[in-house]
Amino acid sequence: MLLEAMPLRRFSDILLYLRRREGLSQAQLGGKLGIAKSTVSMYERDERKPSFEMLEAIADFFNINMDTLVGNAVKPAPQKENELDEEFIRLWRQLTPEQAERELAYLRSLADGKDM
Repeated sequence: MLLEAMPLRRFSDILLYLRRREGLSQAQLGGKLGIAKSTVSMYERDERKPSFEMLEAIADFFNINMDTLVGNAVKPAPQKENELDEEFIRLWRQLTPEQAERELAYLRSLADGKDM
């Protein structure tokens, strides 16, 4: 699923989404970025803000631009509910089975109000 299709506006939510989308634990992401698991956790709980250099590293790692990472991406115009359903289905069908399983688990956790 494209990040731009998600209604995320805060860096903490976007980072959490990206990490889960890639199937990484906080420790794994921290290792790839050269930071502690606790730092990733604080970023995701919005208890700490990354430096500009760290934002660059995170954006590079996930291959997205920094505006998208910090929630400043241009949002598409709202679509009719029917069009959103069709777009969701179209995008869902492009996922691999492994990606679909991860996204389904994430959607269930959102619906249940729980963190993964």
